[in-house]
Amino acid sequence: MQNRSGRFHLFTHWDVGVFLHWTTAFMITMLSLLSLAADGWQESLGIVLFFCVIYGSVVAHEFGHVRAAQSYGISVRDIVIYPIGGVATLNSRPETAMSSLHVSLAGPLVSILLALLTPLIYAAVGTLSPETLPWFEQAWIGSETVLGWMVMITHFNLIMAAFNLLPVYPLDGGQALHAVVWQIVNRRTAYQLAHRGATIGGMIIGAVAIYQMQPLMFVTGGFITIFGTRHARACLEHDAQAQARNAEPAN
Repeated sequence: MQNRSGRFHLFTHWDVGVFLHWTTAFMITMLSLLSLAADGWQESLGIVLFFCVIYGSVVAHEFGHVRAAQSYGISVRDIVIYPIGGVATLNSRPETAMSSLHVSLAGPLVSILLALLTPLIYAAVGTLSPETLPWFEQAWIGSETVLGWMVMITHFNLIMAAFNLLPVYPLDGGQALHAVVWQIVNRRTAYQLAHRGATIGGMIIGAVAIYQMQPLMFVTGGFITIFGTRHARACLEHDAQAQARNAEPAN
């Protein structure tokens, strides 16, 4: 069901609602319909399954952040799936640098574990039941074999983990770097560096996207610049207001 903010509620797990943004739903629908018209139902089904695999991995990644945050008593408002990825929104910020580091790295860790899990399943099946292996290569689901889907899951999760570990705020690597600077110096300096990093990193990604003519990468660079700088600036303002309130003399 669509709510007023243009999001479709998919399910709730660990008291966190998972939503599909309308732009993501529109993209999947249009691409599957175009594929249906051009290539038939099998390719169209393959498109839908492809996005299920991709965004399923994204949701698993975000739930890594969710469980890490909840382990520190931080509640999570929701997870929203956008065309370029997912965002888990915390209701409050981690109180320590180490908890912030844990929360930021939990998502990539889940992605790496998923990437390792699929070949381990294939290896286990080959060990326990070698006669089953040809089925992985011959059974088709949509437009890919079962083995093809397993390879895709492995590659995508490795790429997602690597990209998110780039030291650019608000990516996970940028948030981990922010936590390290916070631990060594202080939180305000960490957010100031995060603000600059989001601007520079987003511009670099955007420039590479233009050079390679990759529109989705360009949008990602713009998202990093806008969202990262806005979030870092809001955190700086929040800390400044809190510091001012604490400095006020008691009546």
